[in-house]
Amino acid sequence: GTGFFVSNAGEIITNLHVVKPWLFNNDEEFLENLLSKYMAQKAATNDVLSVVILRRATALSAYTSKIKVKGVLDYVAIVPNDALFDKDNVIKCRVLSADEDRKNLEKDVALIQTVTKHLPSPECAFVNVKDSMDIRDEAYKAGEHVYVLGFPAAADPFLQSEANKTGIHCYGTGGNITVDPTMYSFSFDAVALHGSSGSAIFNRYGMLIGVLNSGKGDNFNRGVKAKYIKEIMEKPHDFN
Repeated sequence: GTGFFVSNAGEIITNLHVVKPWLFNNDEEFLENLLSKYMAQKAATNDVLSVVILRRATALSAYTSKIKVKGVLDYVAIVPNDALFDKDNVIKCRVLSADEDRKNLEKDVALIQTVTKHLPSPECAFVNVKDSMDIRDEAYKAGEHVYVLGFPAAADPFLQSEANKTGIHCYGTGGNITVDPTMYSFSFDAVALHGSSGSAIFNRYGMLIGVLNSGKGDNFNRGVKAKYIKEIMEKPHDFN
């Protein structure tokens, strides 16, 4: 995924699905079912285990239904622009805000911060969200021009060359908002390839208007409105 700095204290905006992907898929349910089937098979082929299970529960299904899987975040790390996409170049981050509410995943925004609470280098720039963000409804009208900056396919030679030891580079594309927005998001046709999730979206005036969170290449991509970036920075969700 992609992220962009929003303060000189190393704060970064990205997508919630980049930080906690298990909220957006069925990995937990899949593993619960897999473990339940495994326990059932073990019980069917092991007399001792079968007796233990049946003594503790009136039925095997009652036992296996108690199996629960929960996603746990190990850590989040970034690789800065121009650096090689390599484990030795990562900068670890801590999560400041990443909501766990599955009922409101359309607010697909998370706030993280470098553990040093600094930008990676003096040359590193950040988006001054106080003065350079537009959250007005007028900013999302169909036909308005947008510009997307991110790191699609960052581990691919498309953006990184191992032979020349050059690092990943920011990739920018332009396009237009294609339809009027919904409550949470807006659609546009600027190219956004896999790995662009969390990219900054600017309007023709250089104002931040959103963060990219999904796409289908070059014809239908979607961004979360900047008002939710403002919201998460002013009132961070509790991090669990």
